[in-house]
Amino acid sequence: MLESQKSHLFSDEIINREIQKTIDGYVTQNSSSSLTKVTQYHFSSGGKKLRAKIAYLIAIEFKCSHENAILWASICEVLHNASLIHDDLQDQDSYRRNQLSLWKKFDSHTAITAGDFLIFLSMQMVYDLKVNESIKLKLMQLVTSTSIELANGQYNEKFLKLHSVEGLWDMYLQMVDQKTSALFELPLVGAGVLAVSSESRLKELETLATDFGQLFQVQDDIIDLYGVKGRKQQGNDIKEGKLSALCATHVLLHPGDHQMMIDILNTHRDQTNHETIYKLKEIFKHQGSLSKCLDFIQQKLNDIENNELLTTNTKLSAYFQNIVNKLMQNFNEVHYE
Repeated sequence: MLESQKSHLFSDEIINREIQKTIDGYVTQNSSSSLTKVTQYHFSSGGKKLRAKIAYLIAIEFKCSHENAILWASICEVLHNASLIHDDLQDQDSYRRNQLSLWKKFDSHTAITAGDFLIFLSMQMVYDLKVNESIKLKLMQLVTSTSIELANGQYNEKFLKLHSVEGLWDMYLQMVDQKTSALFELPLVGAGVLAVSSESRLKELETLATDFGQLFQVQDDIIDLYGVKGRKQQGNDIKEGKLSALCATHVLLHPGDHQMMIDILNTHRDQTNHETIYKLKEIFKHQGSLSKCLDFIQQKLNDIENNELLTTNTKLSAYFQNIVNKLMQNFNEVHYE
């Protein structure tokens, strides 16, 4: 991961440990003992820290200090987890990474407070980066603009199912860019800003983040219905009333089914039974939606492989191939029978 003799000192495990140690330190310093306990409960569920490791690897490759790289990675992880806490509450998901989600373990009030705390904590952490004030300002602007995008994406996701068939896929991708790609843009572009990169390089990083986000979300939508995501059951997106990639492509292929899809997605989650979930799995598999989404995933994989930044930097290309492989590990284990 890092060059020459230091590579054995910075394994994924050690990077993860340093990031979590940094987060724990900031949480403890900036919260009451009760809020610290609540926040640490959320982080105790683990997680791959995919975005944080991307932030670290890019920052190191761009010659940032180890200290700045770890702190920036930790900032990205804190904001990401703030969004997860709020998402679980809004979606009424009872489990996160196979343990009770924070709102379910404690209560809704606590989840809102903990999520808000982590958003503001991520901003506070920017001030401790060892860079000049102009770079701190740019990174603060990136953290705040990402927070705004997340809020817009969360709001737009709720009403996407009501959008007309015309332009539906574009609206789906816009929501993905706000809610998912933004959380890849933060570590990627932020590492570039931290390293005082050129505008052209920042643009390459932004494009890479968009492709990563769209790849991540569409494969995640498929795993939700056909695989296992640590949420105890399949079809949570359907139960939550979300117009996933599979739903959106089905409506585009079969516009006459739009109202049927709206009716299913408007059904209260407790009344959405296993038969409905199975019916949609079969429809998507046999009427073209699943195939279209798989084609889109392959397109995104090709776009990432051919990203100009990666094609001109063999080390970064190897890094991202490894990241893509980890990202796709659960997806590749999905069976559609």
